[in-house]
Amino acid sequence: MSAVIKDHARYREILKNLRSGSKGIQISWNGSCYRSVEPKWAHPDNLITGKGSLEHGSRWMRSGQHRVVYGASSAQIALKESMGAFRYFGVKKPRQNPRLLVQIDTSFSRIANLTSIEDHLSWPSKDDLLNEDWSKINERGYETLSQALGRALVECGFEGLICNSAQDRRGRNIVWFPQFLDSGSRVEIVGSTELKKWLVKKHA
Repeated sequence: MSAVIKDHARYREILKNLRSGSKGIQISWNGSCYRSVEPKWAHPDNLITGKGSLEHGSRWMRSGQHRVVYGASSAQIALKESMGAFRYFGVKKPRQNPRLLVQIDTSFSRIANLTSIEDHLSWPSKDDLLNEDWSKINERGYETLSQALGRALVECGFEGLICNSAQDRRGRNIVWFPQFLDSGSRVEIVGSTELKKWLVKKHA
């Protein structure tokens, strides 16, 4: 991936459109989401920090900008998301490779609902955002449209977003920016204490 990534050429337009339509897409959110991870990434101290996305980039934020955490609306979508990433990067995991499904309870007061973005913003569309090959665009040295929108969401005071899954449009992803959560927001790993105990026993 390129060390230097240029801002999206139409960022100011994206920001303007978002500001004009922000009231239509703003919602509060209370619910559970899921992450499917390998045991080495499952420790509660690492699971919801967003440090990985900060270092390597992600669909909704380029590397070096802000931390982002991704959760899926169901266990099935969480697995599809993680396996989709493996397929994309050509990583072949052995069949016996274990994975942990972790439930995360969340409550946000101000996130952007992008599942019906076309009803409130003239541009971009949901397909514009989800059909991008963000990794390849970053490799060429450019910020993607979805990453520019993610950055604009932070600038407009949103805590995160909800959008359809790129791996299965029937599912949704709940995405948040840990550095910009309201004081009343809540992110809680279900079974955190037991998870820590299990991981300690595994490595003992």
